[in-house]
Amino acid sequence: MENSLLRFATFVAFFPQLVAGPIVRADAFLPQLHQDHAFNWDRWVNGFSKVLWGFFLKCAVADSLAPFVDGLYSNPTFFSSISWMIGSVFYSFQIYGDFAGYSLIAIGLAHMLGYDFNTNFDRPYFSANFSEFWHRWHISLSSWLRDYLYIPLGGNRQGSARTYANLMITMLLGGLWHGANWTFVVWGLLQGSYLCLQRALAPLWDALARVIGAKTLRCIGIVCVFSLVTLTWVFFRAQSLAEALFILERMLSFSSMTLSSIPTKFVVVKGLALISFLALSEALSLLIDFKQTATSYPWLRMAWSALTVCALALFGTFGSSAFIYFQF
Repeated sequence: MENSLLRFATFVAFFPQLVAGPIVRADAFLPQLHQDHAFNWDRWVNGFSKVLWGFFLKCAVADSLAPFVDGLYSNPTFFSSISWMIGSVFYSFQIYGDFAGYSLIAIGLAHMLGYDFNTNFDRPYFSANFSEFWHRWHISLSSWLRDYLYIPLGGNRQGSARTYANLMITMLLGGLWHGANWTFVVWGLLQGSYLCLQRALAPLWDALARVIGAKTLRCIGIVCVFSLVTLTWVFFRAQSLAEALFILERMLSFSSMTLSSIPTKFVVVKGLALISFLALSEALSLLIDFKQTATSYPWLRMAWSALTVCALALFGTFGSSAFIYFQF
């Protein structure tokens, strides 16, 4: 229990998370206000690295992919199947770059000031199942939904039927949290259905792992989860349910699959290059402990920061583009 009004006001008004999050809980932040915070060079550099990578995700990845995606959604009937396939993948990385970029900037600024926020996005597109995805995507929100909705409803403690109902209710309300639109309702219901289906098929999945091997099955799972999550983002981005259903029908009709049907090919090449760079960076971070490596070899951190700055300068789109994150 915090008895100081000043400390509580500091928590509420702490500027890195004041505008739009990430969701920081009082019990995680208030104890840090009782600690002494002297300038620490290593902490400042680590925080600045997070801020820099956050700007790369926003300005280079999200804002570079946005024109192609916005062009598609401005006239959905005009574009071909392959354009929508590429555009849907681009939006998956646009929203990730936007959400994760903003979160990293806030986390990095807090770190530079001497305060620690929990990780909010942890390489979600490397998830092999939907439970893992929601442990990696927007962690501050998903953990809030778990602790204040799913568990109070009974969690998984009252039988399979009740567990499935709790999952559906939690994800439905998670969808409505983003906006009072049928598109968000369907998005939430689809996410809940994925979680229920994963739970129902768990014995079959375990048996399949014994047949083809856990590593092979994990790779298959990553592709499946990314593909299905990408389909749900169509509902998240579309202006109406009818528009989302039309886009999915056009995308999955596999009509006009030639490369000549893709508009603005340079933007596509640039987008694919940025996505590849991001995917490679996150894959390496799964294999290498960057924090430990940077401590042991400071020049590697400097080289990586320089590479990020160069990529940001070459590919960054700078202007008045607002964060999608701010809409929620």
